[in-house]
Parts: sequence; structure tokens; C-alpha cells
Amino acid sequence: MQNQEKETVDLAMAKGEAEETPTNEVAEEAQTASESEPSELVPPRTEEVIEVEWSQVEQLYRVNTYSKQLSTQLAELCIRYEKTKQNLLSRISECDTFLFNSGTTLKDSCGIDSNLTYELKLPNLEGEKAFFLRKDA
Repeated sequence: MQNQEKETVDLAMAKGEAEETPTNEVAEEAQTASESEPSELVPPRTEEVIEVEWSQVEQLYRVNTYSKQLSTQLAELCIRYEKTKQNLLSRISECDTFLFNSGTTLKDSCGIDSNLTYELKLPNLEGEKAFFLRKDA
């Protein structure tokens, strides 16, 4: 919840209006837009290039910049996540290999027939005995 509030404040700051909430801002902009419409019909502009003053696009520019920053943060977060995930999967694989090799060595040291299949049942609690259980096919 606190992160959501921070993001709302960040967005307001990106817009340059930390005092107002986004809902109030939209309502005020809609009201301003309807009030500023001329009473006479003006033909639409058709020039090849139409310049727009900075004051009209400043808010859009700031929100666009903020959106790009958020996208970059998300990309970095995903990369860190994937690196951590790969590291954990690698460590799990190393543990599994160690367990298999150590179990095989233990089976051999107990003099168990290598032609038979056994499953090592590890104890549930520390200090208890383990067992090799024969698996008949």
C-alpha cells in the first residue's frame, strides 16, 4: 500500500503537480477544455507541421519520461530476478548431484548388490536412522 502511495506521489511529481490527486486533475482538465472551446466553429488545421508550445506538452513530456524510468526499473528488476533464479536452480542442481553421488557411495559402502534397485529413505528428524528400501520391479 505504501509503494502505491509513493508511485502516485511520483506520478504527480512527474506531472509537476504534487498537490493535486490524479482524479481531481482529470476533472479540472475536462472542465477547462470544455470552457476553452470557442463558440464559433474553427476549421481544423491541415498544415504539414504544427508546432505546439512547451507549456502545452510539459506535463506529457514529464509523464513520458517517468514512464520510461519505470520501464527501466522493471527491466532491471526482471534481470535481477532471472539471475537470482538461475543461481538458485544451479545450486539446487548441485545439491541433487551431490545427494545422488553420496547415496550411491553409501549404497556401495553398505555392500548392497548393485544389480538391485534400492531407495534411500532419509530420516525425518536429526539423529534418526536412515534405511535402504528395495524396489522390486
